[in-house]
Amino acid sequence: MTIDVFPAAARHAELVYKIMQAAYAEYAENDAMPFAAHQETLDDVRAAIEHGGAVLAWYEGAVIGTARYRLDGAHFVIERVSVLPGFRGCGVASAMLRTLEATASSFGCATTELCSRLALPRNIAIYQRRGYEIDEVDPNGRVTMVKHLRHAEEAVPG
Repeated sequence: MTIDVFPAAARHAELVYKIMQAAYAEYAENDAMPFAAHQETLDDVRAAIEHGGAVLAWYEGAVIGTARYRLDGAHFVIERVSVLPGFRGCGVASAMLRTLEATASSFGCATTELCSRLALPRNIAIYQRRGYEIDEVDPNGRVTMVKHLRHAEEAVPG
């Protein structure tokens, strides 16, 4: 399965929004700790893209995933990693993370950060396989994970 990941522009906000909502739909019943994605509007997504960025994952001409990012000082924060249910387990999240990590390096960031939940062990396992380490777990079960990136100049021998 070949997955292509490309940057999203502000004009793609509606597509990013629809994919995110479809990917998070199964979590809508979580009253204990609601997902912030469910409260976001199209305008919120548009603003997030304009003040940071997003990527879209494509397979055979269809968008099957999206993720957003923002710079918070020197931190590159990845948010709303969203993969349509029928494409989970196919490497879509990993493909988007590779692209976002390269983007973070191009900005000179030494780390990337993202959040998940203890209640989603499959997501945590995906991030750990990509080199993310648990940095903090808050009392509500929100997990902050960090990955230390190797910059291009460090990867060149010699």
